[in-house]
Amino acid sequence: MVETNGIPPKCVASLSLIIDGDNLLVFGGSGVPFGRCNSNDLHVLNLKEKVWRKIECKKEIPSPRYGQSMIKGKDGYIYIFGGTAGLNFHNDLFRFHRKDYVFERITCTESVPTARYRHEVVGDDKCFYILGGGSANSSADFEEIHSFHYDTMRWNVHKCTSSSSFGFPPPRHCHGCVIFNKKIYMCGGYDEVNPYNDFWELDTNTFEWSKLDITLPDHTFFHAVTLQKSHRNDNSSGCLFIHGGCNPSEGGREVTRSSSFMRCWLTVPSLQECTVNSITRAIRANFHDPVTKNLIQLHLPNYLVIHFNKAWHSHQRKRHWKEYETC
Repeated sequence: MVETNGIPPKCVASLSLIIDGDNLLVFGGSGVPFGRCNSNDLHVLNLKEKVWRKIECKKEIPSPRYGQSMIKGKDGYIYIFGGTAGLNFHNDLFRFHRKDYVFERITCTESVPTARYRHEVVGDDKCFYILGGGSANSSADFEEIHSFHYDTMRWNVHKCTSSSSFGFPPPRHCHGCVIFNKKIYMCGGYDEVNPYNDFWELDTNTFEWSKLDITLPDHTFFHAVTLQKSHRNDNSSGCLFIHGGCNPSEGGREVTRSSSFMRCWLTVPSLQECTVNSITRAIRANFHDPVTKNLIQLHLPNYLVIHFNKAWHSHQRKRHWKEYETC
């Protein structure tokens, strides 16, 4: 557990969160009583100083909500879409100007996604995609996918092609999605009746769905997913991490919260990734003093010196949950 100072957000159920450089941005969420005590605050945690602060936003601030999506676009703005206040569901879109703390409502009249919450958002250099989500009584299907393009400031609708063997993924919300090498990967989720443990892939060049021959160990929803960055740059290494979520019992009457931490390679890892991770494990296991000087003497690239040094320091800290060894 990381100790922080300042004033953290109070409404943290179904909030939206992104990393922006050295800052962690948190928007919205619900508190107690759930669904009636909602927030439209924007909080920032400086990851170096470990200090929270609340941002005083200006102009068209989104209404209090939870279950919305948030993504940092390639154009530098932060986009927030959808969400709910408990009874009413939203399909409005806002973008946040990071330099002057101004919210701007983006008005579109064509191809706008239906109102929803607990959907997923992933993006590439040109646009971001909205996948799934639901309202009080229904979940969005995957026969069509909406995208919002930064250059035209418009929504587009993409007609998808089903898997020849398995059709379309069942409608769902509370699932997890990432994008890697122009393909969107989706796992788990829930449709108010059925929980899922399946894995699907959507090619954003052809918009054809494929069901992958892997599953989560348990039917899982409300979980978090992310891609590990490459050691060399900000691109992904192709390693998918999955944490937490809810697992229903066999009869479906009870739900248990999970603290599981899993990974899945979406591609064959590069030789460099394997080598760096093997060295990282060796440093953690065998070195009891800082390794920076030793690494510099080996004439390693600076990005590797930084990576190994961070790995050593993180291993020295006491943690409340077991260290997870990446390989």
